[in-house]
Amino acid sequence: MLSSTQNCASSDCQAVSARVNQFEKDLENKSVEGIVALHSNSSVVSWFGPADYDSGKILDNLTTYYGGLMSANTNYNQATLSNLTIMELAPHVINASFSLLLQGSEIGGGLGFHLGTGAFNYTIYVEQQWVNQGGNWVIQRESWDFLSLWIQYPLT
Repeated sequence: MLSSTQNCASSDCQAVSARVNQFEKDLENKSVEGIVALHSNSSVVSWFGPADYDSGKILDNLTTYYGGLMSANTNYNQATLSNLTIMELAPHVINASFSLLLQGSEIGGGLGFHLGTGAFNYTIYVEQQWVNQGGNWVIQRESWDFLSLWIQYPLT
């Protein structure tokens, strides 16, 4: 279960906290449809790292991105969120940030890059900006910053 620190106690923050918990469950269950449904139709998702490899890439197709992450080529058995911080930025705009640990037995090329094979361990800092659209909280902006990467057989 996700550990959290909330910098606001409003019902909006509580609602976003529940949605972040759903994000974690969808990652654990490898539900591409569930993850994509948490994003707005105009979401901007970007990721940074590893090293210089496509750092700052903006992802334009969330189904392809999350599908690659959750594909048979990338077999993760742990997707754990921790250190959740929730902060209200403006009315109906909530920021959520957390650490994400992905560990698994086989990393593949499903994310559009291939760094090696074998077991892997990624530590990622994720920041999400949630907005209320018609009474539904959705992710408008999301960034993944790969803080550390370990791959059993890295490409050289």
